[in-house]
Amino acid sequence: AEPGYLIYVRDNALFAQPFDAKKAALSGEPTLLAENVHHFFGPGHAAFSVSQTGVIAYQAAETPVRLVWLDRQGKELGVLGQPAVVDFVRISPSGNRIAVAVEDSRFGTSDLWVFEAASGASTRLTSGQIDESAPVWTPDGARLFFRVDDKGPPDIDQMVVGSPGSERALLIQPGVQ
Repeated sequence: AEPGYLIYVRDNALFAQPFDAKKAALSGEPTLLAENVHHFFGPGHAAFSVSQTGVIAYQAAETPVRLVWLDRQGKELGVLGQPAVVDFVRISPSGNRIAVAVEDSRFGTSDLWVFEAASGASTRLTSGQIDESAPVWTPDGARLFFRVDDKGPPDIDQMVVGSPGSERALLIQPGVQ
């Protein structure tokens, strides 16, 4: 892209639009550069980069994938859940559960789910219009810490797995109302 343009993603499409840096204002009409560009669940995160010479690289949007268990030889042992757009797959310390962020296409956010490795049974831990992602298991596998993004600086929450209503804020970013 030439200097003087703002490059951005809107509705999974990559655009270039003239930008006046002195006025901090867009001008003219946007030009479509690419469609089907991957964006992360939270706002403001898209998978593209622009070089100093104007070369643009981007990652195509993901399609729903299947979560599968494989043995060391690559043989499929089982399928977890239905095909979905997922991110942040985390296996528990004991290896018996998997936490994953699953996109909720109704809201453009992600919710946390836990799958049981042996049975494939799933439990939705969070739901709604707030983006929850990036789960991290505690060493004992009893709790998850995760990112909560309500269109501002993200917070960190924790919850006891298998205990509905146990979610509580661990770190709240100041200045977000």
